Amino acid sequence: MACLWRFVYPLSNGIDDLLFNPINDPKLRNLGCQKVLVFVDEKDTLYDRGRYYSMALRKSGWKRAVKVWKTKEENHVFHLFQPANEKAVAMMKRIVFVLLKIGK
Repeated sequence: MACLWRFVYPLSNGIDDLLFNPINDPKLRNLGCQKVLVFVDEKDTLYDRGRYYSMALRKSGWKRAVKVWKTKEENHVFHLFQPANEKAVAMMKRIVFVLLKIGK
């Protein structure tokens, strides 16, 4: 992941750059949205980062809703490669539900 990030953003200081990993941002508690839904996939190399982000957001003093959607036995972006997969369909339905609810 570090190599990919350096390719995408060569001026970055690495995978702990606040643009890639906002956990260390001292202003994390000021996040402007009302809710955060973090998706993590059990076999994803970024699984721990996703879980840690949700915990860091809660610990930062941010007073709004944080939820984690965990998919078992799947890899990173599985829903893009297998959109008809039962778990991918459930995930996309959840995303649509959240977006429609926000739009009201």
